[in-house]
Amino acid sequence: MNVESKEKIDCVAEAIPTLDILINSAGLALFALGLDEYDPDVFDRAINMHLSNIYRLAARCAPKLGKSQLPGGASIISMASNGSILLIVADTDPGCGGIWIDPYGHTHGGWSFRLIKTYGKPPPPVFVWKVKLAELKSDGLAVIESRQPIISGGVVAQ
Repeated sequence: MNVESKEKIDCVAEAIPTLDILINSAGLALFALGLDEYDPDVFDRAINMHLSNIYRLAARCAPKLGKSQLPGGASIISMASNGSILLIVADTDPGCGGIWIDPYGHTHGGWSFRLIKTYGKPPPPVFVWKVKLAELKSDGLAVIESRQPIISGGVVAQ
């Protein structure tokens, strides 16, 4: 979806019949297009894309999110395009920080990460740890220190 187009955002929001989870992760590496990220017009474009239009999508989807039948209601997750994030996918919130994502009973799925304007060759790795929810609840994030992570491109099997 072109997140720079208000019309496209409105069209997508209208076309969605029901909605329980909205995940915002919009972005475009403007510098990769040869644009000067310090130019005021390019900055305005970035603000519209990464902030204003993400808000627009959430506002347009609010009525459908409000009708969610999930226990506790619907969720909106917004992620920044830069920096590092900690995502925890688990049946319940382990209470140790990060962004908790409830899989709502799903045991299989896929996730795609994009790395833009990374420094160094090769790009920095993405680390994935598979730990039991009970251990995460009891030991917190310290549990991953004793585990070998799956690094960029690895597969987590059940």
